[in-house]
Amino acid sequence: MTEQHRITRRQFSTMLPAAAAAVGLVPSFADAQQNYPNRPVRFVVPFAAAGLADITTRLAAEKLGDKLGQRFVVENQPGPGGIAAARGVLSQAPDGYTIGLVTNGTAISAAIYKALPFDPVNEFATISTIGAFDVVFATNAESEFKTLEDFIKSARAQPGTLNVGTINVGSTQNLAAELFKASAGLNVQIIPYRGTPDVIVALAAQRCAAHGRFLRRHEVDLAGQQNPRSGHHRQGAFAVLHQRAHGRSGGCSGI
Repeated sequence: MTEQHRITRRQFSTMLPAAAAAVGLVPSFADAQQNYPNRPVRFVVPFAAAGLADITTRLAAEKLGDKLGQRFVVENQPGPGGIAAARGVLSQAPDGYTIGLVTNGTAISAAIYKALPFDPVNEFATISTIGAFDVVFATNAESEFKTLEDFIKSARAQPGTLNVGTINVGSTQNLAAELFKASAGLNVQIIPYRGTPDVIVALAAQRCAAHGRFLRRHEVDLAGQQNPRSGHHRQGAFAVLHQRAHGRSGGCSGI
């Protein structure tokens, strides 16, 4: 069993804004033929289907298939820190036919575990960065919470009663929620779900009061109007209370 160690808030806070997804390849293309690819390529995603990483990878896989004339098949292997997916990629031949999605969740795992069953720096060769996303703190649009301050006040008035939903333990969203909880000195429950769809259902059903998540551009395109007085930004059925990114959001004007 791997052993955990502490990471400071300063160290962790530097990891949050990037929220970048990069495609990593097992060791090299050394054994690949010049006519690559001549058979289907596996894209291993360390998250459940229908989440942001999955959707982003499927879009990339479709474009690569069109460009290279071969199928790129997306395979979901969710698990804490992306460890299982990374091990699965590294167990395959280094021929370019198994590609793994490596997110900053992998960097976080390297920071919070003394030992991993692989070397995230030296055992992967980076091909390309395929996306960077804003981290937001959202509530049900019908929620009583219209600002982040509203949520904090309620959490302090009712310690231990509010739930915050995230995806699996060790993910960027999960640790961002834990960082928020610790920084604000709140007694709230962080509930990890298997994937983004499960959290969205829980938030819509008000089984959790808020959700730490990445912001998808297609949700921005369908969003309602921002309330300039409160900073409350409606995202269809959801409302963004707070955003963490480098500078202003490229998707939500005003946050």
